[in-house]
Amino acid sequence: VQHNQDDVLTMSFSSDGNQLAAAGSDDLVRILDVDSGQQVGVLQAHSGAAWDGAFSSDGSSIFTSGLNHQLDVWDTRTWRSDTLIHNADSISQIVPSPSAGWLAIVGRGLFIDGRRIDTGLVLMTPDDDTKLLVETDSALSIGQDIVFSPNADYLAAVVDDDVWVWSTVDGEILYTFPTSEPLIENGLKWSPDGTQLALTSRSFNASSATLWVWDMQTGDEVVKLVHDHSISAVVWSDDDIQLATVYVSGDVLERTDVAVESIQLWDVADAAQGPLLLGHTDEVRLLEWSPDGQYLASGSYDGTVRVWDSQSG
Repeated sequence: VQHNQDDVLTMSFSSDGNQLAAAGSDDLVRILDVDSGQQVGVLQAHSGAAWDGAFSSDGSSIFTSGLNHQLDVWDTRTWRSDTLIHNADSISQIVPSPSAGWLAIVGRGLFIDGRRIDTGLVLMTPDDDTKLLVETDSALSIGQDIVFSPNADYLAAVVDDDVWVWSTVDGEILYTFPTSEPLIENGLKWSPDGTQLALTSRSFNASSATLWVWDMQTGDEVVKLVHDHSISAVVWSDDDIQLATVYVSGDVLERTDVAVESIQLWDVADAAQGPLLLGHTDEVRLLEWSPDGQYLASGSYDGTVRVWDSQSG
């Protein structure tokens, strides 16, 4: 699908995967039908580049930000918009919750409770009230990983090299989990029931990785697993009992002899290593658990899809 002749800055799928919002430097957000590839809507969202576009969990709204320093929300049935935030210096991230209508926003020059915030992470409630979660400066930064729990009770984000978790009910910080190494991309993974949070970091030379699982009721570390390989992906089983990790071998930083071919299963409750799944001959790109956690499907660039028994491998 050709978006336009200008740069595409961000993209976001609707929750059902049927539509894709693509924000571009031509100040437009285009809505594309995934099956047909046809454009089904164009939002003249912002004067100047449209920096971000994200669907709400139910697909009824799209949130956009851009060079006009606003956060707008669009009704996907009428394509009419309302402005939620005016006169911000910039809004760099928009993260809708998977349920309950919460919205996490990272921006500069936001006005919260009559006070200008240099740079901060803000939580917008379903009633459009705003809560400042953390204000940062040159000594403190907010990372790209900002993730709501499935029931939207919690919000986790990388702040500097630590992971902070807030309650969405009152905006209070519940836990701060230190990590001695940077997290991998998409390194925060909530369990499907929202009671546990998995964090995955890798060493600075990408030769090893550490996976933690933290309990949200107690704040206790449930599991700490140290790997002698780097990890590219982590996926929970639907029954909250198992984790699957995709190993990276070779020198990832220099991209020499990289092979992503093996999958390691873990029993979270017992902190036990499960079967090591070998068979793919090229990079593993997709993992999908069966609802009962009995089987794991994996898709690879080797052109095969394999289905594994999680107990026997």
